[in-house]
Amino acid sequence: MADSREHIYRYDASQIDNDSGVPGDYVDDALDHLDETKAPHENGFRDPSESALTFDEGTRTVTLTPTGANYGYYHNSQLYEVSSADSVVLPDTEGLWYVYYDGATMTYTDTFTPAIITDFAFITAIYWDATNNAAVYFGDERHGSTMDSATHSYNHNTFGARYDSGLQLTGILSDASGNLATSAQFGVANGVIWDEDIRAAITDGSPQTLANPAEIPMLYRSGAAGDWRKISATTFPVTTTGTGRAAWNENTGATWQLTEIGNNNFVLVHYYATPSITEPIIGIVGQNEYSTQNDARLGAETEINLLAAGALETLGPEFVPLATVIYQTSTSYSNAVKSRIRTTDTGADYVSWLVERTGTGFPAAPVNSVFGRTGSVTASASDYDASQVDNDSTVTGAFVDDALNTLSSTDGIGNASGVAGGNLTAALDQLDGDVGTNATDIADLAPQVLSKAFADSPYTIPAATRTFIQVNATGGTTLIYTPTAVAGAEVSIIKTDATAAQVRLLGSSGAKVNGVAGLIFGSQWSGGTYWCDGTDWFAK
Repeated sequence: MADSREHIYRYDASQIDNDSGVPGDYVDDALDHLDETKAPHENGFRDPSESALTFDEGTRTVTLTPTGANYGYYHNSQLYEVSSADSVVLPDTEGLWYVYYDGATMTYTDTFTPAIITDFAFITAIYWDATNNAAVYFGDERHGSTMDSATHSYNHNTFGARYDSGLQLTGILSDASGNLATSAQFGVANGVIWDEDIRAAITDGSPQTLANPAEIPMLYRSGAAGDWRKISATTFPVTTTGTGRAAWNENTGATWQLTEIGNNNFVLVHYYATPSITEPIIGIVGQNEYSTQNDARLGAETEINLLAAGALETLGPEFVPLATVIYQTSTSYSNAVKSRIRTTDTGADYVSWLVERTGTGFPAAPVNSVFGRTGSVTASASDYDASQVDNDSTVTGAFVDDALNTLSSTDGIGNASGVAGGNLTAALDQLDGDVGTNATDIADLAPQVLSKAFADSPYTIPAATRTFIQVNATGGTTLIYTPTAVAGAEVSIIKTDATAAQVRLLGSSGAKVNGVAGLIFGSQWSGGTYWCDGTDWFAK
């Protein structure tokens, strides 16, 4: 171990002779020290490429081995150097394990705390299947030491892992015969994701086979506790059960299981890119069965936003969704999985979740609906016709602007004002998008204020013109559904707790929120205000 504070005092006058000035033995040390201290180092690895990370399933041993003379890491701004292989043995206990350096000691825990990111040198996260003695997931968490812990925490809790390039599904023969193996197979293009500062280049054959037919392991939940299990990769990225038709991952209420899809029915499989060292592309078995192709397509957004992840939910920020594929399964199909890939509603081979990076800058903001109208706001006679102003009014024009001018030029509202009360009501109705009349119009100005918790989940917001809802998700993922869609209605939502549990705002009755089935708020005080156009909800 090298203490960076000691380096400063290692170069005294006795180490500089009169002839040469500085002996060569110490120049390298001095330069190394300067390089290590030119930027702050709180925690993390000096250079992840200095070490090789492995996990032996037979002995449950995590090992870091220097690829050169040594590898270095920081804990609480202290530099440690390791010149030989270092390892730790995990308990034979089901669940997600976090391995990290605490000072000079490699250790582990099954409880995630912020200190793993902010203080320790995080090495790996491993989900251990104690029943089958296998690692369901083995991820690289050797982040660099130049990223400060506050930035690391912010990126992890808000953006998580991000898509960079490539990773499209390739070679799909959708809607082809279920008798062909190729009808249920595809490849995955080489590509890149970023887990904060870790650039994960995912390449065919290094180590996973991604060329068509790609070999992708399938993950699903099992048993009363919903433990995660992995089906070893084959050339078919869908799993089967029962008589050999495709399976879905059912929660019966008492247990999680693989259940055979009904004959000629449909199932979704969701594919992700991850920082896994051994199998970076994974599939997660869908958690619903669908009787029609259209229902399956409509269920794609809902499923991927509401996957019951259990113990893997902590790793959600590490996974980048790539695609959802619709499979139809039938006893009449003769390929090995009795399944074929079906197209989406737009004729695409699959539902893509990839967002290409097109450059920097902010996207143009959409035009929000104003007073129940969408698009540009330009008055026209057809908007406000003469029937909206009584004959005994002194307003002769056809526009509300004229009515307002008349109101402002009088001393009061009533018979003497020249504007009948009924006409004023009509004008107010036009201005507020017909939300209500008279006293209701005034009441619309005050929002309903709600406070909800995990115990209330799932909760549907009651109908109101404006709603402010505070949500404490302590205890687990908390589902909040929008009110019945009414043009002009607004919902403001905020997550008040500091736990890792998510608050999810979901559209009711098929409504979308910002174009998807729902939004996820994972950090304290995250949230937003959303406006309804009468069908869907949009950020203001």
